[in-house]
Amino acid sequence: MSILLHTNSKDGLSTYRKNHLYSIILEALVDGQYYLPQDLFYTLTTYINEEIKWNATIADINAAVTYLVYIGMVEVKEDTSIRITKIGLEALADCRFQQLASNTFFNYRSMKNNEIAIIFALFSLVVSLAALVIPTFK
Repeated sequence: MSILLHTNSKDGLSTYRKNHLYSIILEALVDGQYYLPQDLFYTLTTYINEEIKWNATIADINAAVTYLVYIGMVEVKEDTSIRITKIGLEALADCRFQQLASNTFFNYRSMKNNEIAIIFALFSLVVSLAALVIPTFK
């Protein structure tokens, strides 16, 4: 399953995965050298965490690199080799995507905790209603 499959803005986990993928691509390119795509994919395996490593596809990485090229953080030569730009180095120094990834993961966990709290609240409401109704049948 592709990690970029869910395009709903409410899908916090997918947003976390995308931002984390952007940050590790920039980290892999931090030395400023040009990388061929296959070399980049090999280098990414040292930076990527296990959860994303087994769920990310080549298409996800290509889409992430395309996005980074679009916003000017990565440049591509005619032979398809890529490297980080000055803007990308500034973003990496500011930890922009790392902060975005951690914030979106925190928001995702908060949303999941709120959903669990709502389920418990509904369950307690059902139990309290049952406690009121059951004695009336005696």
